[in-house]
Amino acid sequence: INAEYMGIQEKRQQKKKEEKKYLRPTLIPLTPDKKNIIQPFPSSPPKEFAIQGFVKKGNYYPYNAESVNDYGWGCAWRCIQMKLYSELAYAKKEDQFLSLEQLFLQFGSKETLTTLFTSYYQMKEVPSFLLERSFAPFELDNGWAEPFIGQMILSRYKYKRDLVSINGVPATANAPPGVFFGNNVDFKGFTDKLRALFTGSLYPTPVMIDDSIVSLCIIGFGDRTDGGVDLWIADPHIGEHESEGYGMYCVSLDSTGKQTATSIKEEDRVHLFHRGGDRYIQFDKKSWMALIQTYLHFE
Repeated sequence: INAEYMGIQEKRQQKKKEEKKYLRPTLIPLTPDKKNIIQPFPSSPPKEFAIQGFVKKGNYYPYNAESVNDYGWGCAWRCIQMKLYSELAYAKKEDQFLSLEQLFLQFGSKETLTTLFTSYYQMKEVPSFLLERSFAPFELDNGWAEPFIGQMILSRYKYKRDLVSINGVPATANAPPGVFFGNNVDFKGFTDKLRALFTGSLYPTPVMIDDSIVSLCIIGFGDRTDGGVDLWIADPHIGEHESEGYGMYCVSLDSTGKQTATSIKEEDRVHLFHRGGDRYIQFDKKSWMALIQTYLHFE
């Protein structure tokens, strides 16, 4: 009877758990045959690229890095993890790091995010542009995050990071345009910010970028002699059960933001979620959202 009773209780608990407050399908536990490795960012960039400054402390979190199977939907959450871990590592507070599942459950609701927003910007009331739009991960059937969600999560840790758009806010973004407060730059303005961060700070942290389709982190930057720039990328979009960090690579962009070169070898593309995922990184005709550190001192 006790065993039967326990079985009933377990079913009730499972049913209660499934009566969730979010729309996306139930979070699926990560199994060993799907798990990817977490690894520190390399201590030096590829020599053939002109990377002059890069993140000194950080971990690469690809799809399926830990906690839940996020293959195909968790890229922004993994980018938030990369940024959060680096911030905490510099401050020697790694014990405060959260798994993807913890981040999703703790910061996925609209109520939590609007509370953080009004506190961050010292507002007495929630602005209408937040109330009238579905942007919270719990409200979305895919459970996606964006740089705005990352900004709110970091604010909970008392880190103030700037949310900017590049060439305007992507038309399909979930975040209301109002959260950017008109903080828009062109490609040159964005590279000015990257240069200031990666060559002017002793403690640069990853810059999260998102075009509303893919999320990536910039972990290094350098000026090229031809007037373009090189970016060192930490891209969570890799295959399942990969043993290497195939998502860490460099790209070259000309002065307009058009990509001219990549460090990804053709034979390695089979290890990527998007076989040509690096080719998404274009700033000449695309709009992006970014979460960037602009305070250059150690907090």
